[in-house]
Amino acid sequence: MKLDVEKKLIITVGIFLIVASVVAITIVAPTVKQINDINRDTKQLRIYMEKKHENIMGIRQTKIKAEEVKEEVFSFINYFYYPERELKLITELEGVSAKNQIEQKINNYVVEGQTVKLSLSTTGDYQNSINYLNELENLNYFLKIDFLHLNQEQNRNDKKPITKMNLELSLYVNTK
Repeated sequence: MKLDVEKKLIITVGIFLIVASVVAITIVAPTVKQINDINRDTKQLRIYMEKKHENIMGIRQTKIKAEEVKEEVFSFINYFYYPERELKLITELEGVSAKNQIEQKINNYVVEGQTVKLSLSTTGDYQNSINYLNELENLNYFLKIDFLHLNQEQNRNDKKPITKMNLELSLYVNTK
């Protein structure tokens, strides 16, 4: 049986399509799958690297902030009171009282663990007493006023009002 040209052409084209389909299925499909896998892996790697980058940037920021905190902590050393520096403290207190024209008497000085308890009595003008308190709070120490008692009296000599003040202070001590 002889096939005419038209049937031969259809069979040839059919065989060609079958061969092309087999090539597509065996070569192109796995390649497309491989490309999709590579794209997925690349996306996951990009996300991973972005997270690592954010972590590294966070660590850098933390390191910068840690340096700033470290510098600030070292500046706090100036605000600690050291028990062996009693004379400096007394001199500063006397200087503040003299500057504000206040009579000052140190009644008690006791070191109790991490604090120094200090008891003071002062006499002077009301406004000078307020200025004295303000300057005490601005001394370069971690200072806390535990007790404050103000009392106004008349001066016996010139009948001017004077303010008497009793103070109890705590200073934080650096024992190291």
